[in-house]
Amino acid sequence: MTVSEAFNVNSTRVLAALLLVHTIGPQSIIVLPALTQGYVEQLGMSEANAGFLTSVEAWGISIAALSMMYLIRHFSWRLMMRVSLYVMVLANGLCLLNLPDAVFYACRFAAGFAGGIIVAVSYAMIGQTERTQRNFGLAIALVLVYGAVAFPAIAYLYKAFGMSGAFGFFACFAVTGLPFVGALPDRGGSRTQTDTPPEAPAISESLLASACMLLYFIGLMGVWSYFYRFGVRYGLSSESVGYALSISQFAGVAGAFLVVLFERVMRLSMGLLVGVLGCSIVIAALVFDQSYASFLVLTLLFQFAWNMTHPLLLSALARLDETGTVIAYGTGMQFLGMALGPSIAALLVTEESLSAVAFMGAFCTALSLAAVLLAIRLHAGRRSNNVQQYSH
Repeated sequence: MTVSEAFNVNSTRVLAALLLVHTIGPQSIIVLPALTQGYVEQLGMSEANAGFLTSVEAWGISIAALSMMYLIRHFSWRLMMRVSLYVMVLANGLCLLNLPDAVFYACRFAAGFAGGIIVAVSYAMIGQTERTQRNFGLAIALVLVYGAVAFPAIAYLYKAFGMSGAFGFFACFAVTGLPFVGALPDRGGSRTQTDTPPEAPAISESLLASACMLLYFIGLMGVWSYFYRFGVRYGLSSESVGYALSISQFAGVAGAFLVVLFERVMRLSMGLLVGVLGCSIVIAALVFDQSYASFLVLTLLFQFAWNMTHPLLLSALARLDETGTVIAYGTGMQFLGMALGPSIAALLVTEESLSAVAFMGAFCTALSLAAVLLAIRLHAGRRSNNVQQYSH
């Protein structure tokens, strides 16, 4: 019996379970700014120590995603999901206790690592569905909706329970995913219900796809980490910049839902061209002085293009192979790029200007577009040649 016979990944039941578990994976990473604030206000940490602790969790999710480049082919997907949820519950539960610093840091790393496994396996599972473009759009949109709900919820929990409120929230949310793991597919296979084994991806396509995700997220995260500072350097008040960044989340939700609503009419290559070039143009525009109105527009466009493009990139990777391997590689490179981007940007900052950061972001995103379009073209050519050989 094939995976598709045992678990119909295109059924509403399986997809709903998958989207829920996927949202649990990055639950703490999405609200890292709130965690940093909590470490400072609730635990009395210095800003430097709080930033280091949040980076420990971020590196946990990045290292996990990189490890999935190997694990995704050798272990049960469902088992990895279940174990990761238990680790997330345990790690956050232990943080409710008065732990030694080393143990506390290890628990935050473990929570991040478990989240990285969940995200990577979720991407691979969504890549098995027939409507990958729509389903990736739903996944990204739900994570953004979670962020919109979680930020004010955690602020309330801080007031009511202190830092324990946030850790308890994370643990309880992870528990809600456990009953749904049994509905998920156990490992990758062909999206079609045949006994033909799925074709392995070409090395060139895998390398191009990985390079695309690495470059795209180096560029985006490098710029995003300094977006607040761009606004301040334009002479805008901190409150005005914070407001622009806050409402930009709604533009991100709109971008992801656009992919969902127009999946049947939006050509993948054209969507990528518009989305990634849109990001590059917005980033390049940051070089010039902006008024508050123009900065607000750029912020909205940046979030819209980013979250429209992300599900399209994941859908493109899913189309390159049916084994989940390229998705695993791409996810690893995504989180590596998210970790490297701010570090590279920090090296480019000068006291006089942030222009080098903007140029780096525009260049990396544009180069990522070239990489993914070339991968799609090579894949189409390879499939065409295979069809011709088979027909003969």
